[in-house]
Amino acid sequence: MNLVNDAVQASKPDSAKSFIGGAQPRPLMENAMYVGILALLGLIGTVIGLGVIGICVGWGFCFKWPITWAVMSGVIGWIGTIIAVIGAGMVISMMSQSLVGKMVSSEETVTMASLAATPALIAGILNIIPGIGSIIVFLAFLYSAVLFYMGSTVKFGQDKAIIVTIVYIAALIVITLIFGFIAGAVYAPAMGIGPGVGYMGYY
Repeated sequence: MNLVNDAVQASKPDSAKSFIGGAQPRPLMENAMYVGILALLGLIGTVIGLGVIGICVGWGFCFKWPITWAVMSGVIGWIGTIIAVIGAGMVISMMSQSLVGKMVSSEETVTMASLAATPALIAGILNIIPGIGSIIVFLAFLYSAVLFYMGSTVKFGQDKAIIVTIVYIAALIVITLIFGFIAGAVYAPAMGIGPGVGYMGYY
């Protein structure tokens, strides 16, 4: 795994389509390492954004999270990001027979999901600017979805790409929400902010 080269090739519009769609399947652990390393940018951005820079909500009112809370939120978001990306790829594999008419290995689909996630993972560093940064991260997520679609046209064909991409996006959202709810129920009471509070994710 060449992290820098892979990240560049997976992010550039002129190379992403063939790179993501034609990537050699990688072991799940290697994909998890790739996502985990890039997602560290989001962890760093979250910790600095919440615990050092702070959040401004208008009328000059700004506040910072206690650094322990910020670190906890960053770590939970980091874990959730890895689970969401890898999980979305595995969902596509499990549904591949009905989606594309053949069984596709989890190594293939998780590799695609991980590479396509690259722009959103890198953009996670912008959580250093709470509010505006989150908007840019969301736009990067949409760009990642487009890249996944482009790769899917190579891997599965033009007619199957759109439905595979929809499942990919839906799986990411559902897994993120479920993990966020569980994580919030566990750590929010300890922080004294009530149950059901999720985490600040970056994918």
